[in-house]
Amino acid sequence: MVQSLKKVSEKGAPYRRRAEVQSLLEQLDSDGAQERVDQLIDAATELRANVPPEALVHLIRRAWREDDAASLERLFKALFRRVQASLAAPIPHPSVSER
Repeated sequence: MVQSLKKVSEKGAPYRRRAEVQSLLEQLDSDGAQERVDQLIDAATELRANVPPEALVHLIRRAWREDDAASLERLFKALFRRVQASLAAPIPHPSVSER
């Protein structure tokens, strides 16, 4: 079973994951650790484009709790590559307006 979020808002209401993230985590929950990671990372060791960051963080924390070094390494490497790609993307200059 996917652990629910523990943090609560200032009003005392529990935070909830977006429906698509919760659904993905529930689908992956029935698989073993290796199968879970295989579904998220393609043969080129890249994260699939449709993997939300919240799901990735959840699975990294889960691998850490379960002391699953192999999954943790693959997930962290994939996360690092995604962050690198994001940082390498060109940022438009604010003075240039789109037409």
